[in-house]
Amino acid sequence: MMICITHTSALVCSALQKACGGKCYYPVGMQCVNNAYVCKVGQSVCGSECFYDVGVHSCINGVLCNFGQKLCGNECYLDVGVHSCLDGVLCKLGQKLCNKQCYYPVAQTCVSRRWLIEK
Repeated sequence: MMICITHTSALVCSALQKACGGKCYYPVGMQCVNNAYVCKVGQSVCGSECFYDVGVHSCINGVLCNFGQKLCGNECYLDVGVHSCLDGVLCKLGQKLCNKQCYYPVAQTCVSRRWLIEK
């Protein structure tokens, strides 16, 4: 049995295991990324997710999106003229923002930038 001492506590791993981010793991086919995440060999980390960085996904501000997508707040979207990002909120095209809520100005009115009223 092997004992790995971390800066805050003792972690007990078997002789075949390695320590990573306070966890023990078997290194066959696995790797420790950023001394915090156990991922398969060849994977990278985005936020807290392991992924293969082969051009299928992109990591934007710690959020894993499909390649070609943009980030609005914490939501990935494909910018093809259907949505718009307004102050970090993903709305449909033609909508406006009222207190972080999307609305259609044709059907609703935003009062004092806080409440929506049906027209």
